[in-house]
Amino acid sequence: MSTLAVARKDFQDAIRSRVLLGLTGLFVLFVAGASYFFARIQPAPGGGDPTALVLIFSLLTPAGLLVPIIGLALGYKAVAGERESGRIKLLLSLPHSRLDVVLGKTLGRTSVLVVPILVGFAVGAAVIFWQSSRFTPVNYLVFAFVTVLLGLAYIAIGVAISSATTSTFRALIGGISLLVVLEFLWQQVLLAVVYLVNGLSLPQQPPGDWYYFLQSLPPGSAYSSAARSLLPQNPTTLAVTGQTPDAFYLQDWFGFVILAAWIVVPLALGYLRFEGTDL
Repeated sequence: MSTLAVARKDFQDAIRSRVLLGLTGLFVLFVAGASYFFARIQPAPGGGDPTALVLIFSLLTPAGLLVPIIGLALGYKAVAGERESGRIKLLLSLPHSRLDVVLGKTLGRTSVLVVPILVGFAVGAAVIFWQSSRFTPVNYLVFAFVTVLLGLAYIAIGVAISSATTSTFRALIGGISLLVVLEFLWQQVLLAVVYLVNGLSLPQQPPGDWYYFLQSLPPGSAYSSAARSLLPQNPTTLAVTGQTPDAFYLQDWFGFVILAAWIVVPLALGYLRFEGTDL
């Protein structure tokens, strides 16, 4: 119950500071605006009104960039901010353990992100229903669910970094650096690894399964894979010819495993660091 008490207090603080209201407005504008925009520029295959599935796949990339930024912004002050202000000692003087603080902050800030996502996606659903005569609620709910998981992963990363540092500035720099590497520079990092492993040259043959596994490791890539595993095939793309990878860790459903790892592992490491630090 201590974990839930910390989460409840965190959520109430977000309401009082109007963070929840601001994020809700942002998601409403983002999802509704993006849905309308893509409906105008991305007609259905063969012409006519776009299907809801076409619009959902169009939203995957922008959502995969906005949600991580907001998740880290919500998470990086979670524990480090309490330590800087001195409130952490008051918090731990109550019947809360350090584990309660880490988990409670994660749950509270996830709630702050989930509400705007659901409200924004509900408004977006109305826009998509208006734009498309072929709206499938199940596919849209799947998209919202996977997006929430991506947000939870980045909140967990942000809270973990915040738990491992004593400064909100360091937590912010660490979060931004990790986001840039994982979501913007990961392909370049992998090419550099291949270049080094192959003796300072690029291989003539395609890399092995290990390379494609590393490609799928960033949360954004896992998010796309997880969404593809539950949604029908993207109607705007042609089916890929060739063999489907045999390795289980290269299947789209394994994106859920990777997202779960991004939630659990950083939190565990951040908690262990927080637990072993003198306040």
